[in-house]
Amino acid sequence: SEHGTAALTKISQDDYVNWFVYSLEYKMLLLDLASSEAEDELIAESRRTDTPLEVGWGSKCIRRLCIIRDLRGFQVDSGLTSRAKFIKDLVKLSQEYYPYIADHCFFINTPWVFHMFWAVLRSALNPHTRTKIHVLTS
Repeated sequence: SEHGTAALTKISQDDYVNWFVYSLEYKMLLLDLASSEAEDELIAESRRTDTPLEVGWGSKCIRRLCIIRDLRGFQVDSGLTSRAKFIKDLVKLSQEYYPYIADHCFFINTPWVFHMFWAVLRSALNPHTRTKIHVLTS
């Protein structure tokens, strides 16, 4: 959005990275809590019904994010080149330290210009991460 882009010009990249890491840590905490609750519910149900847990039951309890980014209004401007490296660095940080936080990420309403940007960014992603990302045109 216009306001989101304006906000990014008013804070330093270091401050944004700090916020980004904080938000990922917070999301990990929430996902861990949701996963623990799901695990507790599954164990309680097993005890209530006197049914043994299936092999691999724990994987049913893991919670992940589905991220949707609306890129309506995405534009190329003079700062895109410098931001492209910054975005690549954020993606690298996410891949290295938070590889399993997201199950899928959808970019919706992507204008044609985003596809050029995506071609560059996509090459920086590992194959596993690429399988989670879906780019949808408007």
